[in-house]
Amino acid sequence: MPVLLLLFFLLFSCSPSTKTQESPAQALDLEESPIPRNLHSTWTCCTGIDSLWPAKGKAQLDSILFKTGLFRVLAHKEDGKTFYSLLKRHNPQLAKDYRFAFPEDSIRAWKSDKTRCPDVQVCKHLADGAEWNFLFRPCTYMTYHDARINEFPLVFQYIRCKTAHLQGQEFAVYQNLGHPSPYIQPMDGTQPYTNVYINGTSYKSDYQPGDTLLCGGQYYRIDSIDARWEKLHITAIDSLRKRYLPSSISGELLSHIGKKRLLVIDFWGTWCSWCIESFPKLKALHTEVGDRCAFVSICSDSKEKRQEADSIIRKSGITWPQIFDEDPPAEKERSYTLQLDIHIFPTYLLVKDDGEIIIQGSGKDGMRALQDYFAQ
Repeated sequence: MPVLLLLFFLLFSCSPSTKTQESPAQALDLEESPIPRNLHSTWTCCTGIDSLWPAKGKAQLDSILFKTGLFRVLAHKEDGKTFYSLLKRHNPQLAKDYRFAFPEDSIRAWKSDKTRCPDVQVCKHLADGAEWNFLFRPCTYMTYHDARINEFPLVFQYIRCKTAHLQGQEFAVYQNLGHPSPYIQPMDGTQPYTNVYINGTSYKSDYQPGDTLLCGGQYYRIDSIDARWEKLHITAIDSLRKRYLPSSISGELLSHIGKKRLLVIDFWGTWCSWCIESFPKLKALHTEVGDRCAFVSICSDSKEKRQEADSIIRKSGITWPQIFDEDPPAEKERSYTLQLDIHIFPTYLLVKDDGEIIIQGSGKDGMRALQDYFAQ
């Protein structure tokens, strides 16, 4: 009898009806497309300079030979224009010369409004076994010690980019040379927030393999991109894993809830002007929902700033509890900021009385997510 029972148990436990079913993985085609201008990709400033040529009889420069990673770009002024040239004599790996010119008054206008500055796609180049596009912009994101160099603005990037479509939405799949991971960026503007976590879903400006995204009412896990950059592999999933406060700090934080069901946690610093400027909005939210939601603020700062933090709180008229989280912490396991992996300030959390994190967001989007939650 024991043997028969054991066999029955084994057969029942292995039957298909008791297995957890997972949707089969999908392979989305990666299609060639022009590189979108509004990618959240990385532009690099030219910190390397090969040569400088002074203008004859003048204090300013006539030409500069910039190092831009794989290439050298010659910038020079002539007849009211700035020319950018990739020449074979400086780049023997090129099959031909490339030259581009821009009026100097346009470049001056782009300095004050970089959104108008064009992206110049120069050429493709093989590196690390893949084909990368070399792009530059005639603008700058830094000020050089030698002010003359600022007259030849130049930033650049090496990037590969394709497009994928899912549930009628378009996604750019891209990677910068030297960055270990590709990114997947929604291109249709449907994301309600940028880099905000709400009820198990992370709304991001761009996603990476391993992330979960919501598309067309369905959750998908981004699995991988094949080595040839022809397929984006994803898997539809039915449920999301909830997030909770770490046990090492949950007891202390949840003690501020009292008899209420929710807790807002505000991370700020004395050095963070936007944190301080946002206090009036946080106070208004506290006035509106303070009867059903507790508040606590955590100031992450050096111990020398503790009195300054107290002074800011008094001047701001904030009455809810305050925690000073010393940076660097004397004990890492006691640091709220490190335990919750907070890197952007201000960051806001909304937590249930069992420690489940409902919302985590930073800056204006984080504040708006809190306001939207309570408005509903």
